[in-house]
Formats: sequence, structure tokens, C-alpha cells
Amino acid sequence: MDKIAGHIFFDCSDKDKAYLARLYVLPSYQRLGICEKLLEQAIAINKIQGRIHLKVNSENIKGLSFCEKLGFKRIGQLYEDGGTLLIMEKEI
Repeated sequence: MDKIAGHIFFDCSDKDKAYLARLYVLPSYQRLGICEKLLEQAIAINKIQGRIHLKVNSENIKGLSFCEKLGFKRIGQLYEDGGTLLIMEKEI
């Protein structure tokens, strides 16, 4: 039986940057390179925008480390629902 292990969602409505709205892989499929493959494919599709933006909760150390490992840089922060979100960017 085939199973969906994860998904990725981009907002490409801005001509200058794509916004990574969601990247998720089931816990049992994490640490197998699936997130990297999903992101590689999304970058190839969205290359025309030149940049990818995303937000990650400042307390999500695992997510933050993953984004930094993939070359995302912190460019700002915002406060939402009592927490801090870090805005990150990657040139593509």
C-alpha cells in the first residue's frame, strides 16, 4: 500500500520571492532525506522568484537547525500569538 510520507506547500504569488508555507514529513519518515528532496524539487520549480522565505518558531530548535543546514539565513522576526517567529530567506 502506498502512503503519503509528507507534503510541501508554496505561495508563489509574489514575483520576487516564493513563500514556503508548509513542509511536513510524518515522524516515522523523518531523517531519511525526504524533506531535502521535497525542498530541492520546490526550489527547481520556483527558481524564477530568486528567493524563498519561510517562518519558523524560535523555540523549534530542530526546525531552525534544519533550515540553517539547508542554507536559509535569518533576516528578521515577528511576534505572533505570544511567540516569536524567525523570518528566514534562501537565495535560489
